[in-house]
Amino acid sequence: MNQIGPINIKPQIVKVIASLPGVYVLPYLDWTTFQSNKTALNNDPAYPLNAYPSHDFANGTMQVDPFNPGTHRYPQNIGFSMSELQHAVNIYRKVAAGPDAQYTNRFFNIRGIQTSPKTTPGSVSWGLLTGQITR
Repeated sequence: MNQIGPINIKPQIVKVIASLPGVYVLPYLDWTTFQSNKTALNNDPAYPLNAYPSHDFANGTMQVDPFNPGTHRYPQNIGFSMSELQHAVNIYRKVAAGPDAQYTNRFFNIRGIQTSPKTTPGSVSWGLLTGQITR
């Protein structure tokens, strides 16, 4: 809804939407970002993240990067495009980079917390897709 008759209301709508408090979820952590920030994440005094939260279902020690998962992790031949994952990780990294300095006092980050026994709420385990696709 950008118009009411001949009146363009898009600027007003954008201002209202942008002023609303919201929750933005950043659900997956790519392997490269984890590796680059591993020491800081592990040394967080309150909530250390000492393990990559995305792993293989059958082998929990095998990390699976959602943006570079290898074969048989996403369904093929049903419209999913693996090339879109590169676009997705670029957008993800822009969001994860945080706000401009002038907005940092308005930004609150709530992260999944490490719990005993070394599991991360919100972690993901990935099984392999096998068999033929039937429609």
